Amino acid sequence: MSELIRPPSNWKIRLSLDAATLTSQLGKQRLLCVKSFLLGDKRVYCAVSVEDGQGNAWDGRITKANLKDDARKEVSSDRAGLF
Repeated sequence: MSELIRPPSNWKIRLSLDAATLTSQLGKQRLLCVKSFLLGDKRVYCAVSVEDGQGNAWDGRITKANLKDDARKEVSSDRAGLF
């Protein structure tokens, strides 16, 4: 069985930015989620981004079934340490 891979540590929350600023701030990071809204008459964005390949092989690509399985294993190992 493979060992669980910890999630990335290099992620950022970006708030109330116009599209050009958000794009320029991403660099090597990619968006995990983005939400746009109007602030007065101006369209702004809030986003969460993450950098892939941080020496832990995490690339953000996982199936729903594998994610559930990994989360279940993580919870089980955390609970084992409590007893």
